[in-house]
Formats: sequence, C-alpha cells, structure tokens
Amino acid sequence: SASGRAGMLVEEAVSKIVDKSFLIYHGTEDDVIDYHNSVEIYDMLIRLGAKDVTLKLVEGGNHYICSTTYKEEDVYKWLVKKL
Repeated sequence: SASGRAGMLVEEAVSKIVDKSFLIYHGTEDDVIDYHNSVEIYDMLIRLGAKDVTLKLVEGGNHYICSTTYKEEDVYKWLVKKL
C-alpha cells in the first residue's frame, strides 16, 4: 500500500481526476502487479469523491487479461455510454 510521501503524492494525483469515469479490470492471479493495487486505487477514488468508478476483478486472471476482457460485452456497453 502507498504510504508516507509517496502515498500523499498518489492521493494528490488521484484527487485531480475524480471527475473522470473509470472501468478498472484486474486479474486476481496477476504476478506482475498485485490486484490489491487496483482495489486501493478504487477505494481511494471513491473516498475522494469519484462518482463513476467500476472495479472488476477477474478471478484467476493474470496480467495479460486483455484477450478475455475485450470479449466482454459489458466493456463495450460501458464505452458506448461514455461517448
């Protein structure tokens, strides 16, 4: 988890983008970046006032989940809503 000065810098950066829409996908078996990082960012966005944030943890998914993520109809529905 982000702590100290680094944590404050992350929170400052995130606070500047809370007005944006977020769709966060992360595989629970990611061996490159721990999925808990996405959970922390999601929680931070919500805590800082973001209104349009979705987090989807892909059970068993690894770091390279694009091939499965882009097959999900919900991704395209989300994108079309944002156009």
